[in-house]
Amino acid sequence: MSRLTTYFTLFLITAATLILELSMTRLFSVVMYYHFAFLAISLALFGLGASGQYLFLKKKMYTAAETPRVLSMAALLFAGSIVAALIVSLSQAISIEYSTANILKLALIYVFSLIPFFFSGLIVSLILFQGARDISRLYFWDLAGAATGALLTVPILNAVGAINAQLVAALLSCVAAIVVGSVAKGRQANVSYVATVVVAGLFAINIFSPILEVRYTKGLEKQNVEFQKWNSFSFITVQGIAGEQTAKVMDIDADARTYIIQDPFALYGADAIKSEIAKTMISHVPNILLQNGEVLIIGPGGGIDVVFALAWGAKAV
Repeated sequence: MSRLTTYFTLFLITAATLILELSMTRLFSVVMYYHFAFLAISLALFGLGASGQYLFLKKKMYTAAETPRVLSMAALLFAGSIVAALIVSLSQAISIEYSTANILKLALIYVFSLIPFFFSGLIVSLILFQGARDISRLYFWDLAGAATGALLTVPILNAVGAINAQLVAALLSCVAAIVVGSVAKGRQANVSYVATVVVAGLFAINIFSPILEVRYTKGLEKQNVEFQKWNSFSFITVQGIAGEQTAKVMDIDADARTYIIQDPFALYGADAIKSEIAKTMISHVPNILLQNGEVLIIGPGGGIDVVFALAWGAKAV
């Protein structure tokens, strides 16, 4: 296997690994809770470490002649396990309660999400093991791929969201399988091409007509969703309120909730806003303390805090 093939394979795999890890933190924050974002980091460390330990114990099985075939197969398994982990993560409703059912669901997500990092680590470890004499260059391409993946994650999340970002990681792994599979030739190369077409097709379908999307958030099934969109730091949904035509709720990461009221002053008037709507929300209190003042709102959400400021006669918001 040529140096160029080895470098490019290592670059693609490490880039895919970082995209997967970072996008997984976003997905876990939404379907579970924000502190589960750190679970993705522990999964990556555990998976990468376990693969290195496995290779150390089984190193006699992996000869230089077999390396291209093994790398190609591991890259395909990396891609396939990303898709499998994504399906499992999206299908489990994780609530905050301490129960056997919740623990089992978490364990299922943990195991399936760990597998991609094992195969990623196996690829990196095997390349470093077989190319120990060229370690400085290999380490350069390792870091270059990881850095590129980290830099690309933000624009990818903004463009296609956390779910499709993981499919991008799977696609990069399939490309790596093609690159190294071309050296192995034969059936291995053909399988790599087929897998790439399948993952690319899944990615395209999920962009225009999502089949992999968030169904459960914080243990609850999404309902009455009128709008939803990912960005690099949150997942925004806007939902209608049953029996209410003039107001909607906006959730950030399915947790931080804020209200959107259509033409509030025309519908209710300032007095009704102050006496009826504001009393259900503590965020109106600063306006009582300083009426007719200047108001700074950090994170206006759906605009309800702006409504309160104007109702209490703010000179500037």
